[in-house]
Amino acid sequence: ERLPDFYSMDVRMEKTWYFRKNTLMIYFNIINLFNRENVSSYEWFPYRRGQKLRGFERETQSTIPFFFSPGISYTIF
Repeated sequence: ERLPDFYSMDVRMEKTWYFRKNTLMIYFNIINLFNRENVSSYEWFPYRRGQKLRGFERETQSTIPFFFSPGISYTIF
């Protein structure tokens, strides 16, 4: 079985300052802006009753939820 269609939007804002041969960058990442619970995969587990295999149960694995990630980058040339 194939995975259902899904979408996710990531946004990054950054500001860079240049100092002679060096750069300083401050950025903010927003991962999964709309907080969609997209299916990334399925896991199948055997369902047993006693010693007999009765079937399989499917568990849905979803993608990363909304999260905010700030950062700083300093580059020396």
